[in-house]
Amino acid sequence: MKVEIVEVTTDDGLVHSGAFLDAVQRANEVAGIDVVLMMHGNSSNFYQPFYHYFAEELARLGCPSLRTNNRGHDVVSRATGARNNVSAVEAFHEAPAQFFGTAYEKIDDCRRDWRAWITYLWDRGYRKILVWGHSRGAVKTGYYMGVEDDPRVTACVIASPPWFSYSRWMKSPQAKIFESHLAEAKMWVDRGEPDRLIRVKVPMEYVSGAANYLDKYGPDERYNVMRYIRKITCPVLALTGTVEVERRFAFDGLPEAFEHVRGTKPNLTHVSIPDGDHLYTGKQEFVLASVLAWLKGIAYEGTRP
Repeated sequence: MKVEIVEVTTDDGLVHSGAFLDAVQRANEVAGIDVVLMMHGNSSNFYQPFYHYFAEELARLGCPSLRTNNRGHDVVSRATGARNNVSAVEAFHEAPAQFFGTAYEKIDDCRRDWRAWITYLWDRGYRKILVWGHSRGAVKTGYYMGVEDDPRVTACVIASPPWFSYSRWMKSPQAKIFESHLAEAKMWVDRGEPDRLIRVKVPMEYVSGAANYLDKYGPDERYNVMRYIRKITCPVLALTGTVEVERRFAFDGLPEAFEHVRGTKPNLTHVSIPDGDHLYTGKQEFVLASVLAWLKGIAYEGTRP
């Protein structure tokens, strides 16, 4: 299948790349949408294999997709794009380094990335956009839609979002480790080194800038997925895997939480993937079938209220 490499520039001057895969047949057999925007998670990027199966199967069904980078791609990444009224090349070689990636991104800024990519698809003429975020990309998708309520988005899939919850984590078996990470992060911020990298184990093992860690996981719970899921007005499909819930700290209790919200939020659907790990290994066919069945259902019922 022929992939088109595309770019967007955000309103703060960052350039992101993506891979657009067009449909391989005229008739679109996917109900209710005409394109899928796919957003990666922690430390990933648009060319990682997670979305390949889904993109290719959608193309065979007549639905194009766009796999994209956001400012959280890779562990650490250097920003590219025009800054301070200089060219991208000059900015890269002469302007002060501007780092992003999982370690340094501020989740609130994801709104600039999502807005840019949705605008790109809108400008190409697509009017029924499904946004499909995975892992931290799911957290950001929920946050973006909960805060901005973008009317150009027909529906969204929130696939395996880690549950960023200070209050829950402080009552968990991981509390002492988590508390030590918060204390270390605060120490570096207080010393005037907010970008100091620290190695952490909660909610998973990776490296994070000190200020970034406090912003994501601190007492304010600014990015708690259950806080903003209720605010999304378009239909939402939440996916969780039984294996990831059982084995991964940040997903404990999510299925029950989604089911609880579903009782009062008719536009939310939750599907638990039997034997599903975080990457849905060996379960991609089940996942895609679940997404297609859900889309067929909401297309029949009508999309936005």
